[in-house]
Amino acid sequence: MTSLHPPQSPSQEPSLSFGPLFRGMMDREEMASAFLAMALEGVPSFRELFFSLLGPEALLQELMNEEWTVAVEHERIDVTMSSRTWRVLIENKIRPGAKQAGQLLRYFRQAGPAPERLLVVYLAPGEMGRGEIAEVEASPEFDETKHAAVQVSWEDLFEFEPGDHPFEVLVADGLANVKRIVDGTGTVYAAEGVRALIRFIFGSAHEITKARAPIAYHRWSGRDYECLRSVRTNLSHTVLAVFEADPDPPYTVRSAVAPDGSLELRLSSTLKIAGKARRNRDLLEWWDEEMRRGSLEAPGIPTHLATDDGAFHYAEAFRGTEDEIATRLAEVTCATAEALETMLEGQDLRILR
Repeated sequence: MTSLHPPQSPSQEPSLSFGPLFRGMMDREEMASAFLAMALEGVPSFRELFFSLLGPEALLQELMNEEWTVAVEHERIDVTMSSRTWRVLIENKIRPGAKQAGQLLRYFRQAGPAPERLLVVYLAPGEMGRGEIAEVEASPEFDETKHAAVQVSWEDLFEFEPGDHPFEVLVADGLANVKRIVDGTGTVYAAEGVRALIRFIFGSAHEITKARAPIAYHRWSGRDYECLRSVRTNLSHTVLAVFEADPDPPYTVRSAVAPDGSLELRLSSTLKIAGKARRNRDLLEWWDEEMRRGSLEAPGIPTHLATDDGAFHYAEAFRGTEDEIATRLAEVTCATAEALETMLEGQDLRILR
C-alpha cells in the first residue's frame, strides 16, 4: 500500500501549528475576545504576561496568586475575569473603527458597588483608549483605593514567547493572526491636511531614530496621536506626538498651523519594564530601585517621573517648525534609548532581549 505521507528523516520532528484554525476567524472581535478569554484562563504564562502590563510587581504577584474564572460577553462586557478578591473587565478592540465613545465608562458604572476590587482594562492597538481610561479615572464613582483603570496595547501581548506546551503554541498562533489584523489597520486615518504634515514630521523623526538609536521602533498612527514603540526590548519605550482631532469620521485634526509655519504638539515619553523582562531578577531589582527613587534621570534626556501604574513618564508641549519638531522627537527618542543602554550596561544588564 502506498503511503499518503512522505517519509520523515530521523532528524525531522513533527511540528504543530494552529495557524490554519485561526486564519480568518480573528477578523471578528467577538472571536478575538473568545480567544483572549481562552488564553487568559488556560495558559498561566500568557496570563502572567497580561497581568504584568497592569501595574507594578506587587500587583502582578497578587493577581497571580488568585484563582480565576473567565467569561466572554457576560453582561455585554467583552471579557470578564473573576477571583475571590478581584474582578477584571476587559474591553477588547482590534480595529480603530470599532471604538465606541464612553463604552469603558459604561462598563465601569454597570459593575456598581461590589465586594471585589475592580480593574478595568482597555485592550487595543497602539495607544488607543487613553481617553477612555482618563474618563473612567475622572468619574465621581472612581475610588483609587478600590479601582484601577489601565490601557494595554496588543503590541505588548505580541511579545509572548511560547514554550513547548501545545497550549502555548496555540496562543502564539492566535496572537500571530491578531497581529496580522492589527498591522493592517494602521492607515484608517487618512493622511490629509494637517494630519499629513504631522505624519511627515513623525516619519522624519522615525528615520533619524533608525540611524541613531541603539534599538528599533515600530511606528503606529492613531486618531489623535503618532506613536513609536520599542521592539524586543527589556524596557518598553513609547514616544507620542499628541494633537486634537474630531472623535468621529473623518477624524479631522483640529490643531492648526500658525501663520509663521509653526505647529504645537504634546510630546511624551513613557518607560515600562516589559512583561518577559520581569523574570530577570537583576533587572527587576534595578527597576524597582529606580521606581522607589521616583524619577529616572540621565544626561541628555528629560526627567521621567514615576507613575502609579509602575512606569516612568515625561511630557511637554512643544511648538516649532517641521524640522524643529522632528528634531526634538528624535532627540527625546534617541537620547532616552542611549541613556537606558548605558545605565543598564553599568549594571551588567541589557536593553535588548
